[in-house]
Amino acid sequence: MEANQKRGHFDGKTLCPVPADPNAPTDAELKAVADWRQDEVVAKYLLSQRLPDSTAVRLKSLTSAKERWTKVKTEFSVKSQYAEADLLTAFSEMRCPRGGDIRTFLGQMRVKREELAAVGVTMPEKEYRSAIIKSLPEEMSKFASGLIALPAIGSISHASKHDNSLRFLASNQPTPLIVV
Repeated sequence: MEANQKRGHFDGKTLCPVPADPNAPTDAELKAVADWRQDEVVAKYLLSQRLPDSTAVRLKSLTSAKERWTKVKTEFSVKSQYAEADLLTAFSEMRCPRGGDIRTFLGQMRVKREELAAVGVTMPEKEYRSAIIKSLPEEMSKFASGLIALPAIGSISHASKHDNSLRFLASNQPTPLIVV
């Protein structure tokens, strides 16, 4: 909208010019009003091109671009909050089935996390790891918890150890026997 210099029509800052004498407007004042009305039509058109047809039809009764934009913001802000909650719920309820392909499952979890990020929901790494452990079958979950909780050895950092642990889990290999 900024590229077309119509933003003022959406936020209400570009008002329709009013002639100094409404009974005897000058040619310049009439042109300014006509230009504003044309810009308003263009602003409404630009908005309608970015919306689903069903939404654009519902907005027809609103006369200004500002009214239409306000309605869209209000309606879609509420819907986006519901969508965000649904995505979070779907992510937190993900479970890898016993005997399932862990690599595929972890890939699906990564995609869900990216979907959340796309709508502005950030998930800290610690919370993501916790969600992974919670979503795995019990025996694999205990193994993963143990791997992630091990202190760093030598020059291996905690982050690379964590990455290696998840890579091992994703490889869907049988759980190794660790002898102490």
